[in-house]
Amino acid sequence: MSWSKSREQLTINKEQLTINCNDFIHKLKIAIKELNETEVWLRIVVAAEMKTDIVLASLLDEGQQLQRIFGAGIQTARKNR
Repeated sequence: MSWSKSREQLTINKEQLTINCNDFIHKLKIAIKELNETEVWLRIVVAAEMKTDIVLASLLDEGQQLQRIFGAGIQTARKNR
């Protein structure tokens, strides 16, 4: 393989990685929005007294943990672009 061909392939791979990184960030943002919506619905369930706070507390906590994990993933992906 010639030098120019290798350089061209490297450039193509770098562009694909950037697109994938941007796509990854976008998908994490969507996941965070979905978690926020889920949290709202869980709070509605509690307010309507369909389930107790104790039953849903672990679900709310897990959702918040996932939001933090996804948020950290976005920061890392942006930093490593």
